[in-house]
Amino acid sequence: MPDLQPLFLRFHDAIKLDNLDQNRLLRQRRDQLLDTLRPNLQKVLAAAGEPRITFQFNNQGSYATGTGIRPLHGDFDIDVGLFFKIEPADYPDPTVLKQWVLDALGGFDATLRRPCITVTFAGPPRYHVDLPIYAVRGNGPPQLALGFRKSKDKGWEPSDPLGLVKTLNERHAGDDGQQFRRVIRYLKRWKEVCFPAKGNAAPVGVALACAALHWFQPHGSSRRGYDDLGALTALVEDMASQFETRDLGAGPQPYLNVRVPVVPHDNPLERMSGKQMGALQRKLEALRAGLVEAGATAGQRPAAKGLRAFLGEAFPLG
Repeated sequence: MPDLQPLFLRFHDAIKLDNLDQNRLLRQRRDQLLDTLRPNLQKVLAAAGEPRITFQFNNQGSYATGTGIRPLHGDFDIDVGLFFKIEPADYPDPTVLKQWVLDALGGFDATLRRPCITVTFAGPPRYHVDLPIYAVRGNGPPQLALGFRKSKDKGWEPSDPLGLVKTLNERHAGDDGQQFRRVIRYLKRWKEVCFPAKGNAAPVGVALACAALHWFQPHGSSRRGYDDLGALTALVEDMASQFETRDLGAGPQPYLNVRVPVVPHDNPLERMSGKQMGALQRKLEALRAGLVEAGATAGQRPAAKGLRAFLGEAFPLG
């Protein structure tokens, strides 16, 4: 078996992004938005005859969990939750609040989407900041504002993004936790290499992180050294073995449930069709076979060349 751990560590250094507080440019983009939003929102509320309301922000997503990667395609993506101290019952139509926030960002390229407001910064490189909006009152979970002004399915939905961040950050400690984060990053790069960039065909990043929460096991130790190939192979094998058969409207289809461990306890892969689930299953099986083959290949360079088919050209050859 070739010693591929040094190559995996170099690969990880090449693809990783620091968390938001360590990344100066991303932090500047976030702060620029918030510094504009705070005073402008109060002006919008006053013009609408509404009482003053305040919010706190929290970083969420991959920048808050140390699992971000440099994108091969598309924008750098930042998630910053806006937590308003309001009662959802006082705002039965959450899209009204979303529209006020959108109006307060009038100087930016901002778009209202069902789960959030997205602000895009022209590049290069291009950045976009997703601003999900929450209502927070009492001891219950935050309520996420969903929908468009004219949509029928708009409303508030329980959601605990900070609980998910906490669960991910505390799942494995020390060096085991570092391997946990590396393996999530490897899966995210595999997704970018092996799936289309648009649509629902690719598993979303939070689904890969939740899969690691459910099935990752550390391989190695600080004393003996870590084996990222072994950890990634075992995780992919477990993911591939978890597929069920369900009827998704077109007869029996493969289905993978990577349930979020906090409210709303949903499956981030739910938007995938049966055909897309089948493609995910096949690509996981192909990745598993490629990882096993790399571990059995004589010589570091031939093994690394085989891994490039799944992890891309950033994986070093030696």
